[in-house]
Amino acid sequence: MIGYKLVYALKGRYFSFNMSIHKIYSVVNEGDVIDREDQIEYEVGKMASRNKSCGPLVLFSSLGTAVDAAEQHSSVAVFQAEYTPSDEIEIWDVNEDTMLLDDLIWEFPGTILAENITILNQYY
Repeated sequence: MIGYKLVYALKGRYFSFNMSIHKIYSVVNEGDVIDREDQIEYEVGKMASRNKSCGPLVLFSSLGTAVDAAEQHSSVAVFQAEYTPSDEIEIWDVNEDTMLLDDLIWEFPGTILAENITILNQYY
């Protein structure tokens, strides 16, 4: 399946954003990568899978929604991506412990939860 992945771009490397109903927060701090258990690094053409102790990966069904989210942040890129859908309906939320997919879609329409993602072509 095809979707659009928002990633934080740092010195030619791409890292996941964690989704929250309140904000999107990244795994970086003042330009440096924070070593976190839930951090995913993406490489073009290489499948990235969720960490065993973490919830599903998040991406968008439309390029427009992904670009809209990206425009709210600096140092981000949007890639077309291939993904395997997740059967789960919750993700971890920094403020609430877990969040239902329905709540996330309300904040970010077209949100998809995935088991793995391969970023392909950069669009933004």
